Amino acid sequence: MKEKRIENGRYLFTCALKGRAEVLFHMGNYDEAFGDHRIILVLHKKELPGARIIFEDSLISIAMITLQGKSDFKKAKNIVKKALSMINKNTHALQYTRALHVDGTIDWFLGNHNKALRKFTNAAAVYQRNNDRAKLLTALNNIAIIHEGRAEFDQALDYLKQNLSISKEMGDKKNLG
Repeated sequence: MKEKRIENGRYLFTCALKGRAEVLFHMGNYDEAFGDHRIILVLHKKELPGARIIFEDSLISIAMITLQGKSDFKKAKNIVKKALSMINKNTHALQYTRALHVDGTIDWFLGNHNKALRKFTNAAAVYQRNNDRAKLLTALNNIAIIHEGRAEFDQALDYLKQNLSISKEMGDKKNLG
């Protein structure tokens, strides 16, 4: 009984810490968000039953923080490679896709636009299949940016139109312009 309470307490603490880390990340407080995710990694070693997805999610978040908050592309690439090698893309498709999307973002920043486009396109397909429209919007926007950068304006416009259509369906006033 005591072990069950400890597990429940650790789970609730992790949920609170994960929520805090996400808020800190969006506020631009990358160092604290990074620290919170590091604590989660320590609390949920990948070997513990049921903790693997929490571990993987925090690893992906650390890669994103390293990319956006610290602009350390090489380190972010190494972290996301580790995450991609750990995640079973058949049983944790959305986790794998999130890591793939972060990897595409790193490739884009590094100027590897063909790799980035391929990863964003794959991510968009998975997000669409799983009806994860918020992440789909991001993937479509990233695809459009790559096409615009290549002066492929018709293709960029097609992806932006898809984005706009989904945003309207969602009633998303923020993404409407």
